[in-house]
Amino acid sequence: MAALPRIEWTKGAHTRNEGLDCRVYATAALHGLYAAGFDLNEAARRMADAPIRKAAPEEQRTAVLTAPKTIRSKWMNA
Repeated sequence: MAALPRIEWTKGAHTRNEGLDCRVYATAALHGLYAAGFDLNEAARRMADAPIRKAAPEEQRTAVLTAPKTIRSKWMNA
């Protein structure tokens, strides 16, 4: 019986690995949802059938943003 081909990840010495980590964590989370009974196809159908909400008028979308208050420490100035 012939051996099946196997894919192996070999990371270079200075290569970052966050992309692969994120993909592995996302796949694990999805399989956890499957184990809990989540049906991805049914969720996609519900989202496709959901009505599209109209955008809020311009005056409701604008918000006044203020910078957060900065509290200076006396300890840092000593």
